[in-house]
Amino acid sequence: MVSTNDVVTVVNALIHTLKDQHAARKAVFERAKVNLPIKLLIPLFRDVVGKVAPQALHRMLDIRDKHLSTGVATALPPCTNTMKDSMGLPCIHVIVTYLCANVGFLQVTDFHLQWHLQPIATLPSLDPRLQLREPNVIQPRGRPIGATTCRARTTRCEPSRFENEEASSQHIHVNRCRELREHASRQLMGWTVHREVMRVVAVSVEVVVVAVVVAVVVAEVIIQGLILLWRGCLQNSNLEVQH
Repeated sequence: MVSTNDVVTVVNALIHTLKDQHAARKAVFERAKVNLPIKLLIPLFRDVVGKVAPQALHRMLDIRDKHLSTGVATALPPCTNTMKDSMGLPCIHVIVTYLCANVGFLQVTDFHLQWHLQPIATLPSLDPRLQLREPNVIQPRGRPIGATTCRARTTRCEPSRFENEEASSQHIHVNRCRELREHASRQLMGWTVHREVMRVVAVSVEVVVVAVVVAVVVAEVIIQGLILLWRGCLQNSNLEVQH
């Protein structure tokens, strides 16, 4: 909610509200001093009845009845001061300490100042700086100041739902087509590589066959030459024998 009044009017309204709340709280404190429940009129609360808020005393009764329901203190865990730190109330260990010391009376100093039924003037003053709060941040209309992104100005209306679904389906179709093209390209590349490998193998086989044929032909020529040489040697030896 945004106020449309000026600053003076807003401040005066806040002052009146705080005064009303202060008067109502003061009336509650005065009634608490006079209206004393019978269940709180016990020796344990002799020095705090009418000086401490009844809510705190009722809470102390619940703690006492929980741990001392039989009149004898059961085994208590070690004190961690959780009750004093969180609620400003004495714990069961303090009550047992008073009972064991044969004092049996809680003192006003055992309770935090927030539970004391004393005049407001006697309370310690608060630092006004601690009452300051961060102002509410209101999001202004339009483009934020200092924004680096700016949409192009256009009179075109926002796309409807079916247009968004159609654009999404087209985008999915385009992505599917791209995936299919990439898959086909990979398959074609694989077939091309396979074909090149087969061609190289075939050429290699042809070269090996030609080499074998050449080796066979050379071997035949060498054998023929050796045969002719052997025959020539036989003829020469026969001629020498005849002479």
